[in-house]
Amino acid sequence: MKPRELPAWLWLWVPVILLPIPLIALGGRDWYRPTFLGELGIIENVTFVAIVVGIVAALRLLVVVRPKDPKILAFVVLMTLGSIYYAGEEISWGQHFFGFGTPEGWSEINRQQETNLHNTSPLFDKLPRLLFTIAAAVGGVIIPLKRRNAPPAPADSIHVVWPTLVCTPSALCALFVSFPWKVGKWLGSPPPIDVKDTVGELKELYLGLFLMLYLLSLSRRLSSRS
Repeated sequence: MKPRELPAWLWLWVPVILLPIPLIALGGRDWYRPTFLGELGIIENVTFVAIVVGIVAALRLLVVVRPKDPKILAFVVLMTLGSIYYAGEEISWGQHFFGFGTPEGWSEINRQQETNLHNTSPLFDKLPRLLFTIAAAVGGVIIPLKRRNAPPAPADSIHVVWPTLVCTPSALCALFVSFPWKVGKWLGSPPPIDVKDTVGELKELYLGLFLMLYLLSLSRRLSSRS
């Protein structure tokens, strides 16, 4: 039986619809920054929701589907733990939702005085982002395009964890969303600060969508073969 995949409106049209958001920032309106950017802004909270949906899909794999191959099981456990870390760091582990303060010792080493790790060192910020971007390029673009005509991998094969084409639009958007603004800066016309901050936040949102779509797709494909 051919494995079920995600609907096109989710994996194709949602990433495309989000692309014009930086254009809204060009208006320079006072309401844009508090509405779209920041810890309580739309972009960051949609990113968090996307990752949580991915976590739910991963937990469903572990609790309901229960992969029999120990390698697949270990992979899903790692993906679940990584997703929880990503979601927690994205919202500073609930600090801005619940309003609790940052311990004095921690605020001294955190450049934004928040309860997270990614603002303490590039090791927890730039390195994970770089590795995730590479994963999006390889897992979201190269592998799906290379395997687009390959038959589905058996459910008991480790190759079943390979991403499919449903991950490609969000991965491409994550890789190239900041490209026009970098070109403008290189040409001597740097974008407004709101645009610059928006494309950075939007990249994180696309990476969150990539993760969500991958885990939803994997959950569907494994469920249809179990």
